[in-house]
Amino acid sequence: MIPICTDRATRRTPFVTFSLIAANVLVMIVMASIERQSPERAHQIVSRFWVHGPEFHWYSLWTSAFLHAGALHLLGNMLFLWVFGPGVEDRLGHIGFTALYAAGAAGSAGAHAYFESAPAIGASGAVAAVTGAFLVMLPRTHIKVLFFFFYIGIVWIPSTWFIAFGIAKDLFMHAMAPHNGIANLAHLAGYATGGVVAAALLLTRIIQPEPYDLVTAFRQSKRRAALRRAHEAAQRDIRSGQALAPERAFGEQEVSLAAARRKVVDRLAARDPDGATRAYRELVDEHGVEAGALGSQTLTAIANACFERGDHSTAAVAYERFLAHYTNDREAPRVTLMLGLILGKYLNDPIRAKQVLTEALRMDLDEEHKALAIRLLDDLG
Repeated sequence: MIPICTDRATRRTPFVTFSLIAANVLVMIVMASIERQSPERAHQIVSRFWVHGPEFHWYSLWTSAFLHAGALHLLGNMLFLWVFGPGVEDRLGHIGFTALYAAGAAGSAGAHAYFESAPAIGASGAVAAVTGAFLVMLPRTHIKVLFFFFYIGIVWIPSTWFIAFGIAKDLFMHAMAPHNGIANLAHLAGYATGGVVAAALLLTRIIQPEPYDLVTAFRQSKRRAALRRAHEAAQRDIRSGQALAPERAFGEQEVSLAAARRKVVDRLAARDPDGATRAYRELVDEHGVEAGALGSQTLTAIANACFERGDHSTAAVAYERFLAHYTNDREAPRVTLMLGLILGKYLNDPIRAKQVLTEALRMDLDEEHKALAIRLLDDLG
């Protein structure tokens, strides 16, 4: 499977990603020129800057990431950086992405130097860190890949499948043939570095969580489990005839959930759309996407406010909750159309966008909205 692109829309131009690719290509051109004139001199330069445990130099943690063993080695690494770099740079910013790339290069090269005796070069460890961060921060994206195995074609697959396959491949190769000439351990260290850094940034809220990143999903699963346990305990107490205080009867999590939902409604009633959208994001972040199922009018008001303020991911969550709970509402056709528009134009999820827009065309849309749905489908190809 050769990755081509992702369906993640970006707001920033990935200058750092482009610069890293250009730097790697430039180093490759310079080294090729030196090798044509003097292979011995080229080898001396490479051996000076590769990462090598028995002859370790601190700067090789980074210099080794700009050296490659041929055009195919460079092409493979730069292709993965081109595909996964922009999404991560968009989430971390230019400085944060630079720091992550440097940490990934150092972490992967350091692990190789410590555990392996052979020298290593290449950006694959740093790129693996970018890929690991992508997995943690953007797991709901899809990857367009050129697939060839019994069949050749271009397909979209979930990014989690693609990245998990890469991790599993490195684990298998390192376990079965640890001296296979590929720095599989460095790749694994890179994945771990990127994943841990991304998770730490989300946990500390240095970068804002999104409704579907892995950290938020894990938090939501824990909260759902706590709610189930609290509900089951309350039901057992009720069956046993014990008198309970409201907080105990419903569980602290349920009381907290009710307060978070009430805050959203109160902010809307106070005509504070900014406060209402913040409260809704906090509700979804703290209690899970399913907790975002409020009244039909509340959901449309929140979704519209989020959309107007450019918070398209939260708007999509609110529209999805509306459609999950108010399928027969008279606003359902318009909400379906809006969800399809957001998925296609702002969240860059063409597969789901096509499904949603096709469903919208089956609904009772007026002619103007039906024409918009058809135009959006045409734009998506």
